[in-house]
Amino acid sequence: MRAVHGVVAATGQRGRQERGRQALQCVRWAIALSGLLACGAALAQGYPNKPIRIVVPYAAGGGTDQLARLVGQHLSERLQQPVIIDNRPGASTFIGAEAVARAPADGYTLLTSAASTFSINASLYPKLPYDPVTDFAPISLLGRFPLMLVVTRDHPAHSLAEFVRMASARPGSIDYASAGIGSTHHLAMELFMQRTGIQLTHVPYKGAGPALQDLLSARVPSMFLDVAVARESLRAGSIRALGVASAERFSDFPEVPTIAESGYAGFEASAWNGIVAPRATPAAIITRLNQVIGDALRSESLRTKMLAAGIDPAPTSPQAFAAYIQTETDKWGAVVHQGHITVEQPK
Repeated sequence: MRAVHGVVAATGQRGRQERGRQALQCVRWAIALSGLLACGAALAQGYPNKPIRIVVPYAAGGGTDQLARLVGQHLSERLQQPVIIDNRPGASTFIGAEAVARAPADGYTLLTSAASTFSINASLYPKLPYDPVTDFAPISLLGRFPLMLVVTRDHPAHSLAEFVRMASARPGSIDYASAGIGSTHHLAMELFMQRTGIQLTHVPYKGAGPALQDLLSARVPSMFLDVAVARESLRAGSIRALGVASAERFSDFPEVPTIAESGYAGFEASAWNGIVAPRATPAAIITRLNQVIGDALRSESLRTKMLAAGIDPAPTSPQAFAAYIQTETDKWGAVVHQGHITVEQPK
């Protein structure tokens, strides 16, 4: 009996010791966490005290670069620090995205990029040098580039219905251009083909600019193009728009119906840009950046410049931007899967 009591006593003592160790560990974790929170708060209080670098994973002169420079200028004015635009093009945005994913998480290195980086690449490529979800902390959606289905000036189709009838009668005989395999322009047409049941032949280009040039010269008859690039050619009558891929008609081209109202309810497709930081960036800094970026995007001066460039300002909370990325990932992932779209892995 004494032996039994001894075992029970020893077991009880070990249990108390284990609970004590657990309690001590909890205290240590609490102290560590409070230290991290205090460190993050301290960083945010003095933030920023040096130049901020925004990495753009595209060459200078494109829509993403243009938007980054517009936003960067307003950030610099509000934060009283220089904002440097660092163009790092190549490898389907891998180079720029990986650079930011591996950068110090202190709020001084940010990434602004398009849907391809955050939502499309994960479905196109078997391996990425960055993880769109775990490597970045979303800050805000910046803007959307509305898309429209356009054709050459002399194209025989004068409505979306006529275009679909022509394509249905001659499967695969009509070409369409895009800004590249896996671009939003490409996937928007893939989505349109899946919704309508038509079959077109894809002619990918290295950017929307070269694609537009061949559209203007009638080397290709059709494509989805963002209004920022198409606007001047549409106004000049050099190309025609059959439908817009947004929920509402464009204010600049109110005569062009939406694709949804033309018989394809719920059809929407847009190119978009957002801004993120390395994942471990303190929450207080993310909040600070989100507030300043939101204020800039809502300001009359920046809104006017963006709208003039064909970009719809779209400030969001970090949480809303994260949810939007996931929605877009699911949407375009389904399009890629159904269309059996494949690309070569960048080297």
